[in-house]
Amino acid sequence: MNITYSYMGTDRAEHRGTWRGKPDTALAAGVERLDATEIRDGEYVYLADETGIYYLVDTDDVRRLGAGVLAGRDVYSLWCASCGSEADPDDLAAAAAQGVVLDPEAVAAALEA
Repeated sequence: MNITYSYMGTDRAEHRGTWRGKPDTALAAGVERLDATEIRDGEYVYLADETGIYYLVDTDDVRRLGAGVLAGRDVYSLWCASCGSEADPDDLAAAAAQGVVLDPEAVAAALEA
């Protein structure tokens, strides 16, 4: 399967690339890069170290990230700008039910939002 991803080139412009491989391989690479946890079918939560905020992303988003990682591209910053949304309290509760040890400060920020 071909998976298209966006990345930042050395010219600091956005480019597109295509990675060819098994979707599950790309998904696993994306999950590992994010340290994400699937909380519901096709929905993942991860804590963005840069912001201290939990985000909710779907399987396709995680696959695109993983494809770029496997291709050796700088994909994370562009990916973050276009994917996912802030996790809400229900998402965080689902993550905790999956055994995720949540960051107390990030949870407090999510509850204030």
